[in-house]
Amino acid sequence: MKKSRASSPKASGRMSFAAMETLVQSLVQTSKEQHSLLQLFQERLIKTEDELNSSKLKIRDLQHCLAISNLRASSTVFHTTSWRAHKAAITSMCFVGDLLVTGSTDKSLAVWDLADGVWTEIQQVRGHTAGISLVQVTGDLVATASGDLTVKLWDPRLGWNCVGTLESHAESVVGAVCYVPRPKLLVTADRAGMMCVHDERGGFSCIGKFTLCFFFVVICRFGTCRFGTRRFGTYSLLSFSYFAKN
Repeated sequence: MKKSRASSPKASGRMSFAAMETLVQSLVQTSKEQHSLLQLFQERLIKTEDELNSSKLKIRDLQHCLAISNLRASSTVFHTTSWRAHKAAITSMCFVGDLLVTGSTDKSLAVWDLADGVWTEIQQVRGHTAGISLVQVTGDLVATASGDLTVKLWDPRLGWNCVGTLESHAESVVGAVCYVPRPKLLVTADRAGMMCVHDERGGFSCIGKFTLCFFFVVICRFGTCRFGTRRFGTYSLLSFSYFAKN
């Protein structure tokens, strides 16, 4: 007679109730541990967000304090107003008394008056055939240099009429202008190194030309008739005592 053998869980492929209960308890415990870790992570995330918000508030307070400090500084420049003054780029400007004069590559010269707190254009002057590169007060007149290689003189007392055109520079645009009240000389210098001296007593006729061989000339007045030229950061002084005596 053959003996019958009891089928084991492994042999039958079935799990006993006790094993299933143990497995369920293990899964529940694992789920609880993962839930606890997730809660801990959320708490740390909330704490990090709070610290970040606190840091942002501190930075904002510091920026506010810095802005207040800058506003109280004597060197602070405030932006008050802006407006479109020309149809092209503004290359130079200067004050003539209480008037603001602007020059542009659109070949025009504009005169502005601060009336009732608003800058109002009171005059637009044209005469150059190329863009204006320089606007400079020269005694009672205003000089403008242009890409047309001329320097024009405008008289505010005569309705900004052009009272003279200098054509002493034929190769390069004038980059510097200086007026000497005594002995009434107008000195111009172009970007090729040519300096021309004009005598107001003779209708601003050119009475002298000097080739300085400098790439760019900046004219500065020292006393009555001494000028400086600059090349690569080096300054040279030129004396025009001869013109002062004649």
